[in-house]
Parts: sequence; structure tokens; C-alpha cells
Amino acid sequence: MPESERNVVSWNAMISGFLQNGDVARAMEFFEKMPERDSASLSALVAGLIKNGELDEAGKNSG
Repeated sequence: MPESERNVVSWNAMISGFLQNGDVARAMEFFEKMPERDSASLSALVAGLIKNGELDEAGKNSG
């Protein structure tokens, strides 16, 4: 796996972990700091926001 892909996977895992633990602010902070995002990044963020009841924020970030 190329290093750039590992980096995106690592960032996505961190964001997912924060959201699974209800730390929406930290997840958003990490998402904004990501040097590179992919479709899995956005999916993880939007799904986690929805699970945490942040429907308005999820709508803003979904497209």
C-alpha cells in the first residue's frame, strides 16, 4: 500500500474513532487538517455526524 494511501487510511481511522466516541469537534478538526481526502473520508465523516445527531452539519459536508 503506498504511503499516501496509508496516510489517508490512518486519518480516516482517527476521524471514525473520534465520532464513534462522540467527539464530533475533534473529528471535524482532524477532517479540516487532513492533507488529502478521499470518498471514504467524506463517508466516514457524514456517517459519524448522522450517528451523533449532527444532521445539519452532515448536510453541510455532504456536498
